[in-house]
Amino acid sequence: MSAIPLPASCTSDTLIETLDEHNVLSAGSETVRFHVPDDCFVTCGALAYLATWGQRVLRNGGEIQFSGAEDPRSYLSRMNLFEHLDVPYEEDFQRRDETGRFTPIRLIEDDEDVGPTTNAILELVLRQFENARDFIPALEWVIYETVDNIRLHAYTAVPGAVCAQYFPTRHRLDVAICDLGQGISGSLEHHLDPWEGSGDAIKMALQRGVTRDQEIGQGNGLPGAVEIAEENEGEFRIWTDEVVYEIEDGEEKGFQQRPAVDGTGVVVRFDTTNPVHLSDTFMGRPTWTYIDSEVQRLSKEGSLKVAEDCLNTGTREPAKRLRRKVQSLLPDMDGPLALDFDGVDSASSSFLDELLGRLVDELGQETFNQNIRLVNMPDEMVDMANVVIGQRVDSDGSESFTHLE
Repeated sequence: MSAIPLPASCTSDTLIETLDEHNVLSAGSETVRFHVPDDCFVTCGALAYLATWGQRVLRNGGEIQFSGAEDPRSYLSRMNLFEHLDVPYEEDFQRRDETGRFTPIRLIEDDEDVGPTTNAILELVLRQFENARDFIPALEWVIYETVDNIRLHAYTAVPGAVCAQYFPTRHRLDVAICDLGQGISGSLEHHLDPWEGSGDAIKMALQRGVTRDQEIGQGNGLPGAVEIAEENEGEFRIWTDEVVYEIEDGEEKGFQQRPAVDGTGVVVRFDTTNPVHLSDTFMGRPTWTYIDSEVQRLSKEGSLKVAEDCLNTGTREPAKRLRRKVQSLLPDMDGPLALDFDGVDSASSSFLDELLGRLVDELGQETFNQNIRLVNMPDEMVDMANVVIGQRVDSDGSESFTHLE
């Protein structure tokens, strides 16, 4: 078989259409070769589908190969697609911190994968969004409920797949969740009349209280996700069998058809400038969020380990991510939050300014001193920290601002 060219704009739709055109949508034990063009960009929806579709190819005894342009292939490798599909590829780049602008593909095999996968995306938000406290509760609802559907309802023989990507200049967060299980029609078959199709199944699944089994779910996950997408004025796509249902800019676009596939896929695109408050939806105010979990964890562990939380201490970006997390957690802390510099032998003035200087500037010196403790910080780093903090608060740096232990 000759190599299948991936579409330049490789979305879940164009990918599935391409696989169908080349008669590999239900690939068995053959080798499937892909060619990646120079201008190819693979979206989260396509990545998640490729990962779970590829798992079935491997399980059937097949093999997957990729050739073509280096840059898009390095992106596929960075998103862990090649790792999950056993594609040989030698990375010649340094791996970035996963709390950056994407969450690489994670496979969902059992209930132990649901929490860590959801938390990985929420950690990205906690470190990348200035409005994370407002944004996380609704996002957490959508991700957890949709990912958990793979475990509860899909009955899939191969793992589902989840990934996310953040586009800061576009104020957009994309999250994709796919499985190759029984699909919505199979899950709700006892609710459907024999003549009703996949579109009817999606309509039913988006109604509150509809579930295949009240013992394992209340049927609020997908309806809640749709309400949040509409309130956010974002996008929501769900597909099963040959039908795709879409909401765009918060408005219902309805159904379209494409080649039939096994399982279910969901792609949610959030407008990051428009957080949704759960108290304004039928779900109501959350009783527990990822922020609460992180606060509880830090209360037990005692501190945030700078060396563990930052890929490096030489540039502003890791410090910015850690600062955002600190600012999101502080309102719920019962006492001061400790930043532990154990294992940090050196730090640039830019790093210290972005982390500590801006915290003092935004919190105020008194609030900073009351709520932030710095531990295990070398003396020379203390001196540098005091200089950058002093510059932020218009001091000559001779006064000590850091609260050390």
